[in-house]
Amino acid sequence: MAKKIFLPNGCSTSTPSVNPINWKTGGQSLLDKPWRIQYYFYPENGSKANLIVVKGMNEFKDLTDCRRATKAIIDSDLEALKKGYNPISKKFVNEINRNSQLHPYLDFISAFRIALTKVKSTKKHRKEMEICIN
Repeated sequence: MAKKIFLPNGCSTSTPSVNPINWKTGGQSLLDKPWRIQYYFYPENGSKANLIVVKGMNEFKDLTDCRRATKAIIDSDLEALKKGYNPISKKFVNEINRNSQLHPYLDFISAFRIALTKVKSTKKHRKEMEICIN
C-alpha cells in the first residue's frame, strides 16, 4: 500500500509510482514501453480519490535522460502539491480562495481587510484601521 502524504491545504496524495515498475534498474528495453507517473489525489472535502497520470518522459530516447526526467517530474509535482496545488482544478489553493471569505490559507493582511468590512465602527475609526492595515 502506498504511503499517504498529507498536504497543507487539507488534501492528501499517495506516493507517486512509475510505470514501468523497474524504471530505476531495468535495461534499455524499457524505452520501448510507455512511461507514466501516477498517484491518487484525495480532495479535502473527502470526496472520491482521483487517479492522476503524468506523462512527459517518453520523448527521451536515452535511458539516463528518461530516468532524470522522471525523477524531476516527480520532485516537481510533489513540490507543487506541498505548496497547495490541486491537480483536479489545476490551481493553487491561494488562487481558488483569493477573493473568498476567511479561510485557513488566507494571508494575514487580507484577513484583516475582510474583517474590517464586517466591523461596525464610525467612519473615522474605520479610516484609522485602514491606515494601520496598509
